[in-house]
Parts: sequence; structure tokens; C-alpha cells
Amino acid sequence: MTGADQILIARSKGVPVVAVAVIFRRNPFVLFSLAKSGIKAPADYVGKNIGVKIGGNEELIYRAVLAKAGVDKSKLNEIPVKFDITPLLAGTVEVWPGYLINEVLAAKEKGFDVNVVSPADYGIDLYADTLFTTEKMLKEKPDVVRKFVAATLKGWTSAIAAPEEAAQITVKYGSKLTFDHELAMMKASLPLLQPDAQPVGSMAAAKWNATQKLLVDAGFQKTPVDIDKAFTVEFLK
Repeated sequence: MTGADQILIARSKGVPVVAVAVIFRRNPFVLFSLAKSGIKAPADYVGKNIGVKIGGNEELIYRAVLAKAGVDKSKLNEIPVKFDITPLLAGTVEVWPGYLINEVLAAKEKGFDVNVVSPADYGIDLYADTLFTTEKMLKEKPDVVRKFVAATLKGWTSAIAAPEEAAQITVKYGSKLTFDHELAMMKASLPLLQPDAQPVGSMAAAKWNATQKLLVDAGFQKTPVDIDKAFTVEFLK
């Protein structure tokens, strides 16, 4: 499982991977700040300390949002960060790149109100958590792929229908997890898993094409690939 962008980048390098289902059709990645900072939109980032996770789709999405919002990155103080949000809570970094279903919840659980900038509001919405396999696997063991996809989607569909039960099961198999946090994550995931009336797993060529254009325009993907070969909905039927 990986981001849709990684599927396209891999194929552009000759790696024969194929997406077979998308779990998060709306990407959980957001940019957020502490409410007390007064930072509410990308225009407010000018002159501020902005956390950036270098490499991968998070940096891609961040830079795409800046471009869409017309913000000059040279006017920002970009600081490489990882996953520990302590610098944000301490005020040394004023905008943080993280997941709506993870870091944002962690800040709230520590008593901090936050302002969230959703890339989707700027037309940037890459598929996340994309289930994939290889062309060889599709050709030689299609029944295994079909059963695996069906089982995965059945699990997610059940979790969406019963978030509390899903959280209880998760905690049962993770000794360091807490029910309240897992339930909050599951509830925050619901609108991202099913942002429309389509069933979990659904994919659309238009979204794949838009993702490729974003990758190529930003220089993350050197050459375009045949989108029709990058994903298949055959195993969603």
C-alpha cells in the first residue's frame, strides 16, 4: 500500500506496479497551526517558520498548495521536520505538515486548538493508501488478488459501519494504543474514506490524470506514463 503518486513515479522508472484499489480517496494530509497563532490560510505563512517534510507526496502537496495560493516560498522560513510535533506546540515551528487523522488529533488531545488548511480546498487531492501489486501477479494469480482486495475492502466497509467496534479490535492487537485515540482516528477517517457515494476502493481515471499532471509539472515525475496501465478497477467488481 502506498500513495497514488508513488505508483506513477515508479511506473515512470519502469517498475511494473498496478493500483487495484484506493482506501483513502481524500488525502488525510493537511497543513495546520495552533489557533492562537492566528494563522488561518497560506497567505498567512509569509515570514513564518513552516515545517516541511522533505521528499515524497507530503512535500509535493505542500508546494502545490503554495502555488495554487500564490505564495512565494522564498518569503517563508522552511524548516525540515519529521513526526514529533513538539516544535509546533513549543512555537518554534508555526505551521506543521501532518495528517488530519493523526498529528492534528495529537495536538487537540494535548489541549491545543488548531487551524487546518486542507489541500483539497485548493484543488489538490491525491489518492492516499493505494493498494497495489505487480503486473506479473495480476497475470499469474488474479484469483489471489481478487480475494485479497475483497477481504481488504470488506474490512474497511465493516469499520466504517461500526467505528467503535473497529477501534476496540485495533486496541486489542496494539498494547500501546488507546481506545479513545483510535476511535477519534476512525471517526476522522470516515469522510476521507468515503467522500462521495462511491464504495470504498473506487478509483477514477480523471483523478489519476490530475495526479500525474501535478507530478510532472512539479518535477517529481520525469516522464508521463499510460494511466490506463497504472490502475485497474477489474478487482472491484
